[in-house]
Amino acid sequence: MSEVFIHQKPADIIKQFIETLSLVSGSFVGKPFKVLEWQSDFIDGIFTKYDKDNKRIITESLLTIAKKNGKTEFIAAIVLAFTVIPFLQQKEGEIIIVAGTRDQASILYGVIKKFIEYDATLLPHFIITPSKKEIWHKATHMKIKVMASDMDTSQGINPYVVIVDEIGNIEKVKAQKLLDGLLNAFGAQEQPLFVQLSTQSPDHSHPFSLKVNYAKDIIEGKKEDINFFGAVYSMPDDCDVHDEANWILANPSMIAIPSIAVQIRKSLKTSKYNPAAMAQIRAYLFNQRYSSEVGFIGYDTWMNCKGNYDVKDLAGCKAWGGLDLSAGRNDLASLQLLVQGRDDDLYVVSYFWTAKDGLYDRGERDGVDYALWASEGYVDLIPGQTTDWKYMTKMLLDIAEIYDIEEIYYDRWKIYEIQRELDELGEELPMTAYGQGFKDQEPAVGALEEYLYERKITHDNPCMTWNMANTIIEIDPSGNRKFSKKKSLSRIDGTVSLAMAARCHQVNNFHKVEEIIFV
Repeated sequence: MSEVFIHQKPADIIKQFIETLSLVSGSFVGKPFKVLEWQSDFIDGIFTKYDKDNKRIITESLLTIAKKNGKTEFIAAIVLAFTVIPFLQQKEGEIIIVAGTRDQASILYGVIKKFIEYDATLLPHFIITPSKKEIWHKATHMKIKVMASDMDTSQGINPYVVIVDEIGNIEKVKAQKLLDGLLNAFGAQEQPLFVQLSTQSPDHSHPFSLKVNYAKDIIEGKKEDINFFGAVYSMPDDCDVHDEANWILANPSMIAIPSIAVQIRKSLKTSKYNPAAMAQIRAYLFNQRYSSEVGFIGYDTWMNCKGNYDVKDLAGCKAWGGLDLSAGRNDLASLQLLVQGRDDDLYVVSYFWTAKDGLYDRGERDGVDYALWASEGYVDLIPGQTTDWKYMTKMLLDIAEIYDIEEIYYDRWKIYEIQRELDELGEELPMTAYGQGFKDQEPAVGALEEYLYERKITHDNPCMTWNMANTIIEIDPSGNRKFSKKKSLSRIDGTVSLAMAARCHQVNNFHKVEEIIFV
């Protein structure tokens, strides 16, 4: 093994530079950047080990830590240090920031950009090109640039420093291909630095999970690699999540940032009966390898909202809906209405449709008795082998005659079939398209969650209960949630429709509250 020489001064110079910066986001904007103990340890881990020729030995590093611990600003400050501290500079060196999407990578770029723009001593030394997401250092021609994970690593890059952000949230095969390409792209760089950053991946076979295991083995003395440094901040799975003494294991910034503990306490309080929320807490606040694909609502929470009522008593009442149409002969279509009864309470009126032909085979495949539900009025049967759009449109118009429907949010899938039938009949329905991606689904998921936990709605349909039990939630790297039809246990059309109905009611009534307040 090559001899290693410890030099503390380079690390101290980097810390001193970072502490000349002002924080640029969150509640600490404008305050001096104070290097925390874990950040000091990370800098020491990379920048204190040198060979006999004074060349930095550490060329690869890893940091995994819970969210909201100041990781982004810290890494942004280190990247900036490479461009302004002489012993870190490399003429015409490229610093590449990569993430699952260009937008994600742009978050880190944006912090670096603000550091420069907010510092009058730094700004004259850089050229910032926002349209290209590039920053140039004038004297050295060093360049900081942003790239997405689907970049072609074989074409025209020779990076000096690579930062891969949220690598654990990039699909496994894609992540491995990206890592291989970037590591190969270093070529003959003399003192490169490759940094992987992320909360943990739930997949134990993900390349980031394997690298975290490798880092742990080095930390525990089971392996040795003089060119690698890893920092792992994670709460072990067997720790009591309610014991606040354990929180610092994943949140080393907690003492300096009191809001971290406040957020964890709040999140734990609201997640008591919510497996989806607990999955988010474990994955993002405790940095555990915990799958973000979990059930939506606990059975007890759902059944606490069950009640007995006669939908005939709701005729003529105001209603807000969510419509999810079927994809084909084996699917289920659903309209869920939230109807405001004469007692001002909200009642779920559920409509489900499926093709009559093949009903028993479909029930056997899905593990439910569609025929029984149809005989009891919980599911309507559409004549034939597949969806009869003329029949469906007539049903929707008939329902609109029963209730005073203010608005229906709908999934765009197949809606053109209904619209065509409405046009032929010269009829209209108060419908609005509602997106099914993470951005649009998060508020719908949140609305339904709120209405169920606070018992704002009452339901009474076994097919709806079955749909709810099937529902799996997906969570993106930003913590946004959506229902996953692909990963759910079976049909969830009712859940999707009910969430849209809840959001539709929430939006319509929020606007009315605003009018009352401000008019």
